[in-house]
Amino acid sequence: KNIYIEKNKDKIVTKIKDEIYKEKNEYKPISGVIIKGIDNIKVRFSKCCNPVPGDEIVGYITRGRGVSIHRLDCTNINDLGTEGRFIEVEWDVGKKISLLSEIQIKALDRPKLLQEITSLYTSAELNATSLNLRINKEKIAIIDITLEIKETKQLVELIKKIKRLDGVIDVYRTKK
Repeated sequence: KNIYIEKNKDKIVTKIKDEIYKEKNEYKPISGVIIKGIDNIKVRFSKCCNPVPGDEIVGYITRGRGVSIHRLDCTNINDLGTEGRFIEVEWDVGKKISLLSEIQIKALDRPKLLQEITSLYTSAELNATSLNLRINKEKIAIIDITLEIKETKQLVELIKKIKRLDGVIDVYRTKK
């Protein structure tokens, strides 16, 4: 046995390395989404509905751009047409990825409103990548915030806390 191993040491080491590489890379989605029956395909998250882990999702096979992931309640799904191009997908729960999601807040304009909202998402350890605040004629502040989140639960908790702030009229996740 030892003579065989010694003579074929390089081949054995190469085979072991190949098996380890195959194990690490086979069936492991890079995107955080598992596509039923397909490995190694490009995945992109639709900007129209910004799906995040925890949302119910569906995949749409695009022409030349891989699989586009949409929320199941996305209004654009109906416009995509051919049912044969939809594919079953699910979140890879073992993979923690950050995705963008947008919320809109409507509140009575008052001093420190933005400071209190900012304090809530920073204490939840969420990162805002975009924030737009405007005040309409009725003195209602409309605030759009795009946040990096790992799962919908983070967004749900943040929305609950924002709704408790003084003067908040409505808070919801936007569907562009």
